[in-house]
Amino acid sequence: MVLDSERRLAFERERLFFRMALLIGPVLLYLEYGSSVFALALSISVAILGTSALIWLACKRLPEKIIQYQLHIRIVEIALIFSGLFYLDRLIGTPEYDLIYILPVTAATATHGRRGLLITGGAASLAVIAKRILLASVGTIQLDFAQMGDALFYCLIFFAAGGFVSLVIAQRDGAEAKLQKQSEQSKALVQTASVINSTLNLQEVLQAICTTTARVLNVPAVTISLVDPQHDELRLKASYGLPDELVQALGPISRKTLEEFSKTFGTTAIVPDIQELKDLPNAEIYQKMNLRTTVGTRMMHEGALLGRLNIATIGEVRDFGADELEMLEGLADQAAIAISNATLFEGIKQAYDATLEGWVKALDLRDRATKGHTLRVTGMTIRLARAMGVSEPDLVNIRRGALLHDIGKIGIPDSILGKKESLTPEEWEMMHKHPEFARTMLESIEYLRPAIEIPYGHHERWDGSGYPRGLRGEEISLAARIFAVVDVWDALLSDRPYRKRWAQAEVLKHLQQESGRQFDPKVVESFLHIVLKEPAAT
Repeated sequence: MVLDSERRLAFERERLFFRMALLIGPVLLYLEYGSSVFALALSISVAILGTSALIWLACKRLPEKIIQYQLHIRIVEIALIFSGLFYLDRLIGTPEYDLIYILPVTAATATHGRRGLLITGGAASLAVIAKRILLASVGTIQLDFAQMGDALFYCLIFFAAGGFVSLVIAQRDGAEAKLQKQSEQSKALVQTASVINSTLNLQEVLQAICTTTARVLNVPAVTISLVDPQHDELRLKASYGLPDELVQALGPISRKTLEEFSKTFGTTAIVPDIQELKDLPNAEIYQKMNLRTTVGTRMMHEGALLGRLNIATIGEVRDFGADELEMLEGLADQAAIAISNATLFEGIKQAYDATLEGWVKALDLRDRATKGHTLRVTGMTIRLARAMGVSEPDLVNIRRGALLHDIGKIGIPDSILGKKESLTPEEWEMMHKHPEFARTMLESIEYLRPAIEIPYGHHERWDGSGYPRGLRGEEISLAARIFAVVDVWDALLSDRPYRKRWAQAEVLKHLQQESGRQFDPKVVESFLHIVLKEPAAT
């Protein structure tokens, strides 16, 4: 289990409390009270309460120090283990019980690995040797080699016991670490699949792949190159962690060059230091980027090469393990599926948009009086919407809605649509039905449903006197309010069978007069800013 800093701190506090509380008792017993059972119970109780208070205060006032000085705390802890059990052995007072030192050795080894084994095993060995020397001394120091042999035998037992525990703990920790890493990798792949499949916008997919790859593999730089089948080369399409000006300077790489590169470095190409490959395409730019170790792998889908997913270090050489390479290949497989889906969707969108433009041309052929009107108002509507802060994804639907704003006129008879004289009240009533016709046509097409607001609502008025629903103010969608201004602007500047075009000054005056009545005042203000401040672009 991976602990964040807060949980790790709490874990260390708790572990430290229990160990210190249980081990200080014998030391206090030795120092203060003697060997009675009452003194033992009292000293352990005082130790638990006192240690609890001290650790609580230390962690509250200096929480970061508890983590920072873990090594110091562990050495003291080992010393306390040894001190307590040494005193118990002293109370017992017979050589046969020297094996009691195995307990601190094995406990410290289980907790601290090789460091615990060396410290407590060495301390226990020295203590046993010192005890044998003291027991063999009568007036002067004399060494009994038989007793010394016993001491060495005990030392071997200490280290054997501690080493065995250390081996078992290491194997357990290694297995747990491997399982934990596999779990993290599986989780990362699932999260990555979720992120990169959360959108069908190709550029968003590519950027999501770069970002998640950098996070999962902990690398500073990621790039994605896609195959350009028309020129049989790979072109960089997205990156993470690299300067934009250098990324834009990277040139395409031919399929032939890539194949030769793969023959040298493998399908998943590992280059220990790309700075040493001076003949590579874009080598000078790689130097400016300070790229060092690079790894690239293919993104394949249904046997076709879609591109390459590349990771790199910046300013340092790094070894990537087999598990990291496996993770990169897994990410590339996920990316290939997402890119394939997004590319397919982009193709479908292009087909839909081509169909929409075909409908617009058909309407222009039917109503020659408005020829070119649709494309003009679509472009200006996008400019105005962007100036008013509409997001890029929403602009897609605004564009489609602007293209289809008069699609409902398909249901209007030619005798009315092409009439040069003024329309009768009955004919106006029929003409006013074209927003309803548009809604009926478009609401059954899921792809176009988000674009209905303009065809259905661009004849509504700010004061509520419009049609077909008589909406007022912000009840009218922003897209329809924006388009209404642009539509009237272009219509009044164009010749119609029943009137001549207006001068621009007259149109501007009309828009200002109708602000707050027919049009949203904020939209009029933004539109006039575009027309007056950027006249060359209108």
